[in-house]
Amino acid sequence: MRELTGIPATAVKGIALCMAVFHLYTAGFGSFVALIQRSIHLMFAMTLVFLLFPARKKGEGNKVSLPDVLLSLAAAWAFSYVFLHYDAINERIPGISEITTTELVAGGTAILLTLEGARRALGTAMAVIPSLFLVYALFGHHLSGSFSHPPITISECIEYMYLGYDGLFGIPSGISATYLVLFIIFGCVMERTGAGQVIMDLACAAAGRSRGGPAKIAVISSALFGSISGAAVANVYSTGVFTIPLMKRLGYRPEVAGAVEAVASTGGQIMPPVMGAAAFLMAEWLSIPYSSICVAALLPAILYYLAVIVMVHLEAARTGMTGLEEQEIPKMRDIVKRLYLLLPLVVLTVMLFVGYSVARSVLFSTILAIVLSMLSPATRLSVRDILETLSVGSQRSCMLAMATASAGLIIGVVTETGIGLTLTSNIVVYFKDTLPLALVFIMVASLIMGMGVPTVVAYLLVATLTAPILTKLGVSPLQAHMFVFYFAVISMITPPVAMASWAGAEIAGANFNHTGLQAVKLGIVAFIIPFMFVYDDALLLQSDFFHTVMVIVFAVIGIFALASGLEGWMIRRIAPVPRVLLVVAGILLIDPSWQTDLIGLAALLGVFAWQRLSERKVRGTSN
Repeated sequence: MRELTGIPATAVKGIALCMAVFHLYTAGFGSFVALIQRSIHLMFAMTLVFLLFPARKKGEGNKVSLPDVLLSLAAAWAFSYVFLHYDAINERIPGISEITTTELVAGGTAILLTLEGARRALGTAMAVIPSLFLVYALFGHHLSGSFSHPPITISECIEYMYLGYDGLFGIPSGISATYLVLFIIFGCVMERTGAGQVIMDLACAAAGRSRGGPAKIAVISSALFGSISGAAVANVYSTGVFTIPLMKRLGYRPEVAGAVEAVASTGGQIMPPVMGAAAFLMAEWLSIPYSSICVAALLPAILYYLAVIVMVHLEAARTGMTGLEEQEIPKMRDIVKRLYLLLPLVVLTVMLFVGYSVARSVLFSTILAIVLSMLSPATRLSVRDILETLSVGSQRSCMLAMATASAGLIIGVVTETGIGLTLTSNIVVYFKDTLPLALVFIMVASLIMGMGVPTVVAYLLVATLTAPILTKLGVSPLQAHMFVFYFAVISMITPPVAMASWAGAEIAGANFNHTGLQAVKLGIVAFIIPFMFVYDDALLLQSDFFHTVMVIVFAVIGIFALASGLEGWMIRRIAPVPRVLLVVAGILLIDPSWQTDLIGLAALLGVFAWQRLSERKVRGTSN
């Protein structure tokens, strides 16, 4: 993103502020009809993208060129055309009403500029993938077999993508236009008031004295901060610049330090109450309250972070690390004085669970954060601070707007060509009696689709094509979408791309491949739990109380067994064979079945008894 100065900077700030005011207004007084709301949102976002992001990463500096200005103006025209001519567009009969030349030009311009904006803001992959789908829409009728579809002309494709609710202005853009911008603004306000530093200090005071304290600080702070930001890479850069150097100083290898921060930051997208953009899309897709998504995600998220904390603790115990020096740890009495800055996050959570709309909840929490900042001169926001923060929030939301618009093009092709139904039917026939193979197939597809793209796009791509497969195989819609969602999230730490791992490695000065492998080890629970909750929804807190409690107890025990096996340390160093036995025991204990729980518990107790006996022999020999 460019660091603009002078007139371009003023123009960008003004456009971004108008965008923020628009979204805050509609949050308070109600959104416009969907097509108007979404087209205004994308008009602002597309106009800003060409001013904020250069065409090339190198060679253009921070100057806005004339082509950038022209593209920005073209985007403003193409997307404003929709809401300015809403009545005429709304009266059209899709597939029957003739598309005008102006609509054809505006729609083609909007599609091309969306692809270019996505390339600038998100990388080449986010332009190539939708482009390939569009090519399939235009030329797929030349294919043979089940993947062929009826011919689609360019004008029909533009009409479908631009003048309706299945392309650029589909559900993904709708979520971005009504919820996600507000959460990004809320996160910026919380960051500006100092709430992020309170979270960091709180984590430091809670875990700084223990073994491997900085790693636990990274885990706790990233879980809390990531729940606000909902963006893995941004979370790595926000908290990692503090935690990674601390971890390295106390003895963690650079690749481990980078991996800890990457895994902890990625988990913010699965940690309620905010989570990430994909969670809001899931709620909309399934037509259930967002609070239901939060409830279902809570236990897996806790197990995920528990596993990371246990593993970094065992790593510290194995290598003999200590915690921070006393003078480096913030005084709890000083932190308590600033805890009121976190009240908006508590209020947001309560309002979401009580049943207030997402938009109203975020709006009220944002206003509360601004009001609370006034209680102390150190955090007080001036009018100028508030306006700048709102502007920054809108600018940051542009990347997400590009992601959702691009995803809308992909979903539009899937629905227009019928490829989704075709793929679902073929795969269901192939996997009809082999759900485990279907789950592995979808896991691999999610990880591949997530390479180098935002989580929300990875989720949309795979959920559109594969979630129906699981539902046809007998999996509930919530379980199916949570399964896809999890692997879309952890694609951020899975090589060969692993954007969060790359960010952690960059800060740590570590080898990317080594960091990625360490991140996979630390986040291994996220690869296991989705398979478990497909077979038993108790892990999603959807079962009866007694069964759920038993599942939680054995899952926690399983986390300790799995972590000990992976780290090679329990009471003392563990030999290779018991390590493998512990990993297997951990997986069996996390599995909700009581039969596997008993086998896993027996294996764990056996290794533990062997460790105790070995420890006594060592002590006896030394005496």
